[in-house]
Amino acid sequence: MDPFHLRRINDDHDEYTIVITPHIERNLFEPTPCHTSILTGLMYVNEVLDGHECRCRREFRMESYVFRALVRLLKEKHLLSDGLVKVEEQVAMFLYSLAKNASNRSVQERFQHSGDTVSRYFNSVLNSINQRSSEIIIPPPLRTPQFIASRSEFYPYFKDCIGAIDGTHIPITIEEKKQDPFRNRKQILSQNVMVVCDFDRRFTYPNKTNKRKYKDLPA
Repeated sequence: MDPFHLRRINDDHDEYTIVITPHIERNLFEPTPCHTSILTGLMYVNEVLDGHECRCRREFRMESYVFRALVRLLKEKHLLSDGLVKVEEQVAMFLYSLAKNASNRSVQERFQHSGDTVSRYFNSVLNSINQRSSEIIIPPPLRTPQFIASRSEFYPYFKDCIGAIDGTHIPITIEEKKQDPFRNRKQILSQNVMVVCDFDRRFTYPNKTNKRKYKDLPA
């Protein structure tokens, strides 16, 4: 091979080594911060709570005074406490996830926290609310629904009917080694859930199926 050609190849490799390698090494040892918004999660929560009432209902699906009462209850019962993230923001991340059906990444961007932080506090708030569910979630008084009472074809035959019950499959994402029990007959990963809804089309009771019964069974 032509010596000049060999020297040119070597020169090109040297240039690649000198210019590119430091750039790669710099990226490996100097991670670039991802969540750098000037509007922190707590600032966002305070802005919503102190703003127009419709913003709190839109973002967290409750009025600001209800939000603050929920936070106060969780603190007084020693179910949640301030840590890296204040209780107000913990509850806000939880409610935002439910209200928006938001993914972990969406919550990361909105509240400027890592995925691990979002997941950890979501589970913490969920467990805390479950412990006090009888105090926080109070079912309405039993009465004949207007939908039944106002229709002669239903009343009085269904005057004691308060809702309907059925099962549904909710799509999920789960790590590969745990997927088999959650794969339904259509080969889609889902959580089998039984729910009760009233005649205002609101869910009044959800219950997930036992893990051994996730797969569809023949009728």
